[in-house]
Amino acid sequence: MKNMLNVLAGHSFRASKMRNLIAVLAIMLTAILFTTVTTIGMGAMDSMTLTMQMLKGSRSDGDFRNMTAEQFAALEDANFIEEYGLRMPVGFLTNTSRHNIEFDVMDETQAELTFCAPSHGSIPQAENEIVTSDAALRDLGVEPEVGTAVTIAFTAHGQEYQMDMVVSGWFEAANEQVSMMWAGTAFRDAHPDIFKFTYN
Repeated sequence: MKNMLNVLAGHSFRASKMRNLIAVLAIMLTAILFTTVTTIGMGAMDSMTLTMQMLKGSRSDGDFRNMTAEQFAALEDANFIEEYGLRMPVGFLTNTSRHNIEFDVMDETQAELTFCAPSHGSIPQAENEIVTSDAALRDLGVEPEVGTAVTIAFTAHGQEYQMDMVVSGWFEAANEQVSMMWAGTAFRDAHPDIFKFTYN
């Protein structure tokens, strides 16, 4: 009896060879289709998220403004914050021709969050080192190269400043109208008059 069932099953599979092949192919194509649609959907979601972040100018979910040094230090113990960075706006440069350049003091974490970490060179270490975009450097009349000297001018607390800085790193501009230029915390420590805390 068992042998007869095997013979009948074999005859049935051979007789329906083409139908079985089509069924297997249909199952394979369906699996590939669902995998492709899922991958495209996830990629599109990630792309839309990145686009929104770039329009906003930051990957962060929020920011705290006008904090004291003590309040900023307390963020380290805040259990609701996964990652945070320092950003201290100084002002817009006044010696540009067409490109608007915002000059800030940042740390490495904030530079990553705001899409202005150097893709060439390194982060600023000395008080006179800066990182900015290639478009900003060209607008200031220099080529984007590590070690290039550049003069910047800005106004802070009603006083005009002009400083000779050195490019420690640069990145490709994502925007033709506005760029960030930033120095490290050594710049803040060397110029306490610029960073007087005047907020209530």
